[in-house]
This record gives sequence, C-alpha cells and structure tokens, in this order.
Amino acid sequence: MELEPIHRLEAAAYLADVAHLQGDLDVWENQLTEALRWIDMVNPTMKSRTLPALSGAFRAAMIESSENASQAANELCLKLASASATKLRRFARIYPIGRPVSFMASGDLEAKFGRERKAVRLWRRALSDSMRLQLFGMAIAARKRLQAQNAPLDDICLMASMQLDALSEIYDRSQWEIAERSAAGFSLIRKDSSGA
Repeated sequence: MELEPIHRLEAAAYLADVAHLQGDLDVWENQLTEALRWIDMVNPTMKSRTLPALSGAFRAAMIESSENASQAANELCLKLASASATKLRRFARIYPIGRPVSFMASGDLEAKFGRERKAVRLWRRALSDSMRLQLFGMAIAARKRLQAQNAPLDDICLMASMQLDALSEIYDRSQWEIAERSAAGFSLIRKDSSGA
C-alpha cells in the first residue's frame, strides 16, 4: 500500500521535528527537503485531514535553528513555512475550522519577517475566530502571542479575552490545565532544545 502525499508530508514534518530535537541536523535538513517535496502534491481543499499535516509542516519549518544549521537548511525552512502557510490559507477558505490555525501561522510568519503590526492583526483574528469556534487552546495561544507583543486588544478580542478569563474560573483547575497544554500544542513556533 502506497502512502498518500498528505501522510508523507505529515511524517516528514514530524521526523524533522524529532531530528531537530535530537540535534541531528543532517536528518533534519533531509526531512525538511522531503516535506517541501510532498507539500507541493497536497491539495488542501480536498480533505479535512490536511490540517494536522500542514500545521506540522509549518511548525517544523518555524523551528528556531541552531547556529550549526546550514544556510541551505535555513532557506528550506523559509520555503516550507511559506508553502505551508499558503496551503493553510487555502484550507481555511473551504473549512472554517482551519481559519484560526491559518491566521496564527500567517501571523507567526509575519512576525518572523519583522512585520509585527500585520502579525498582531492576524493573531487578533485567530483569537476571535478561535473563541467563535470554541477552540479554547488556540484562543489561549493567540492571546499569549498578543500579550507577548504588548498589543492592545480591539473590542472583539477584549471580549474574547474576558471570556477566556471567565472560562478559567468556571472550569476546574485540571480542565483548564488541559486547555493550556492544548495551547502549547498550538505553539506553531518552538524554541530549539538548547532554549535559545
């Protein structure tokens, strides 16, 4: 049985993530190349199953590379991040559940390029859409990004933030900790294992 491109993309993205965590930069670069190869074959408008693979590819591409990473690996990361963000936007046009992830990824990419104002705008949209869809982990992640930028909240985001605060009081501590761990899972950008 041959695997579909979407499964190959997801596997390459997660293998790249693991290789980077283990400090194996050759395997990391190889898996980034594989992910970039397979992402071109994925049509994000065809399957709802596309979201985890595209999110995984984006996360793998946005890993802050160590000083030992080659220029080619850094260029691969940029290409893969841009390609996966584009595919996430296409996915979100068809499947509303993809909108918050698409906004988060696009915001993260804009922040990487130093365009904080545009990033903040996209993270605000991620926060409001996440609350509308009751994706509280994603909403927490979006709010954390906005707080890290000391970004003022518009009325919609302020209401969403107050709703998150109210939810944290309603849910018992263990349930809220699960939502916060879920937010960590939505952290599309991960620092490298050295803490840099």
